[in-house]
Amino acid sequence: MASGTIYFNRDYMIVPAMPAYDPADSGSLSFFQQVFEHELGHEFGLGDMPAPNNDPCLQTPGASIMNGYCGTNDSAGILPSTVTPCDDDEVTQNMGCHQPIGGCPLGYYWDDFFCECFAINPPPDPDPCGGQCTCGAECMPNGECGPYPVECSPIILAVGPSSNYQLTSAAGGVLFDLNADGISEPLAWTRAGDPVAFLVLDRNGNGKIDDGSELFGNHSVLPSGQPATNGFEALAYYDQHSGNGDGVVDSRDAIWASLRLWIDWIHDGISQAGELYRLEDWLIWSISLHFQTVSRRDGYGNVYRLRAPCQVGQQTRFAYDLYFSMKPQKRPN
Repeated sequence: MASGTIYFNRDYMIVPAMPAYDPADSGSLSFFQQVFEHELGHEFGLGDMPAPNNDPCLQTPGASIMNGYCGTNDSAGILPSTVTPCDDDEVTQNMGCHQPIGGCPLGYYWDDFFCECFAINPPPDPDPCGGQCTCGAECMPNGECGPYPVECSPIILAVGPSSNYQLTSAAGGVLFDLNADGISEPLAWTRAGDPVAFLVLDRNGNGKIDDGSELFGNHSVLPSGQPATNGFEALAYYDQHSGNGDGVVDSRDAIWASLRLWIDWIHDGISQAGELYRLEDWLIWSISLHFQTVSRRDGYGNVYRLRAPCQVGQQTRFAYDLYFSMKPQKRPN
């Protein structure tokens, strides 16, 4: 790596009223250096150290520069004072995904998840359909939307130690009524045992998630009676109509206490009582509504269409509005 830039957000809050960094507090200079070395570790292909219950305060103090931090200026001493021999060995042995030598071209950024450089401000695609085609449908030259290859979108969030998403194929997925028509169909899904959650709202109050209308996606029916275009639009309705309208959904919005995370641990497409969590249970503090189009497809045909930042513990990650791949069904002639 010839050069690089690391940005340090001096105003970041761990939780409300608890700053991550305080220049007037003891240890501020060493904490600044430790965070720099931690971020430099990412440049060498190192990932964050797993934390019990996604809480860095429970990590072994000083085990790795890739630890998280606990308290203002890491007052609990979770980060080591310098790079450890274990970190050096990991860099030497790490043969994973790396940035190009010299970094990405000017105007591009590196994405660890997709292992590619992407334009910071990509030019808009020519769209004679005016942005009206959803669910992965191709805009045809005549200005009409083509057939929809997928049934569309829920919002998903990686809430475990890793921010990566690993999904199944349609054949390896589950039966679920995504489009809320009363018929469960086979579609790709999250993997069994993976802490990847659906953002959900038990709209009828029966204690379970019945179908795609209780996820946040294009099958969400807004209180106005209209279907949402995508999951972030569905979520934004509550920020605008019963929240503070600041473009972020968090504990200051009335809907926050009713939102849940559904992790389908046993991979059956049925929400069990022990699979629904409050957002705070997984240290989700906020979800931005300022989404961008990314449209990246995995090897199974699942399309990561939209993404928006969310705060997970001390990390900023991305929540995705995802188009699951579906297994074609035989239809009567």
